[in-house]
Amino acid sequence: MKINIKSIPTFLILISIIYFLPGLFSPRDFWIEDEARYAEIVREMMIEHEWFIPHLNGHYYPDKPPLYFWLVIFSSFLFGTISPFTFLLVTFFSALGCIASIYYLGKYLFDSMSGFFASIVLTSTFLFIISGQIARMDMLFVLFITLSIFSFYHAFHTKNMNYYIVFYFLCFLTILSKGPLGFVFTFLPAVFFLIYKKEYQELKEFVLNKGFILLLLLLAGWVLSLILGGHYDYIKIIMVEQLLGRAVNSFIHKEPFYYYILVFPFVFYPWIPFLPRALFHLHSTEKDAFALLLIWFISGFVVISMISGKLFIYLLPLFPPMALVIGKFFGDFFQKQSQYKYDLLIEGIASCVLFALMLILFPVVLKIYFPQEISFFLPLLVALVPVFVLALVFTLKRNVKFYIALSFIGMFLFSFFLFGYAGSHINKHFSSRVLSEKITKLSQKGFMATSYNVTRGIFNFYANSYIKELTFDELQNLLNSNKKLQCVLKEHELKRLNKPISEIVKVVGEYDLSFEKYLLITN
Repeated sequence: MKINIKSIPTFLILISIIYFLPGLFSPRDFWIEDEARYAEIVREMMIEHEWFIPHLNGHYYPDKPPLYFWLVIFSSFLFGTISPFTFLLVTFFSALGCIASIYYLGKYLFDSMSGFFASIVLTSTFLFIISGQIARMDMLFVLFITLSIFSFYHAFHTKNMNYYIVFYFLCFLTILSKGPLGFVFTFLPAVFFLIYKKEYQELKEFVLNKGFILLLLLLAGWVLSLILGGHYDYIKIIMVEQLLGRAVNSFIHKEPFYYYILVFPFVFYPWIPFLPRALFHLHSTEKDAFALLLIWFISGFVVISMISGKLFIYLLPLFPPMALVIGKFFGDFFQKQSQYKYDLLIEGIASCVLFALMLILFPVVLKIYFPQEISFFLPLLVALVPVFVLALVFTLKRNVKFYIALSFIGMFLFSFFLFGYAGSHINKHFSSRVLSEKITKLSQKGFMATSYNVTRGIFNFYANSYIKELTFDELQNLLNSNKKLQCVLKEHELKRLNKPISEIVKVVGEYDLSFEKYLLITN
């Protein structure tokens, strides 16, 4: 298989554009819950000129550090508006950075061909496609983690201590992107790799490096700025609720410890069947690289499995090492196919079976969650069927090259259809714009805008206002008062109201958003 090595970076940029630009330019709104919440955070930071501490609906927002929001604010200033485009532009360049960094790390660890295939694998995995086209900081987080590991290994390999300083600065950026977990994802793999290599003197120099002091000084500077600003409550919330609370007994996204074991094979589709043989191949050819990548994956996997709060997107930082493992395998396979007697028939059939299950389950899922949209999604199913048939044919003929190409094409069709074509169409199921604009109209008529037991801030951005959050007793008292009140709440919460009060409540709007039914009520 001949590929012009010099054209690989250009080709990867082109691939990134083809995969992710349709979603970037999709005319859709912010979707609840996370996107709408982050949009409101940026709006409040910009109108209040509070740049160091994110706020949401007038409250501290300690869940995420400010770096991602700073980048979005810069993008929003650049284009003169806060929009999904200005958010997704940050995601797009982060994804492009991830793809490029994986290529160069693969080239550094192995060769250009391995780096190329690693980038192709990473780009076309299910979770990477999803994460590359939503307004979240995860892609930026992965970029800094990958660059951190790259700088560490380069420092270790060349014995250039200056790159440890780069490593620790990048660690700081990972922390500023998504919190202290960034340090865990970067520092632990480095320490465990040095222990594996029995480089104890190097470990001492790594830990006591002046870069570590730089990291501590940067973190101390940020904390000091909070203290000088009198934001003691913010620091307390971060330390007690965010770090200890989420780690030990999370108040959101609680899942069992084995959650990621069950989820990983699905989000790493379509390349998961190739992973076992690729791991065995790398172990037999590049033991140091195998150790680095496996330690990178396992250390992160164990840590996030131990934390009680879990989301499938938290697996994204563990994709680069596995993409590199498979990239090395594919690179060697196509360059030295005569040397390796693999026909990959089992892996190909397994992948085709997963493909068939996806084709079968897709309409079933649509019928459950979007029954009125089945006909709209039929073109995607029609387009994927011949891809599946050809993939199966080439698999049975043991033509791995064309099978991999078809897998890549199939994932592109999924990406393009869902985010480029269908994004604006399914917007009504996830956008809070209509409900929020109704809140604004009622506010103009004198109705106090309130909410009860809904995620903070998800209706604020399009309502362009703060929304008072009520306790249950406050809700009942205000509904029974002479004050003109409007309140957004979930359907099941309405049934909890006392009967005399429920009889005077008027439902002025019903909205199905993100698989939940929200009601807008007045008195």
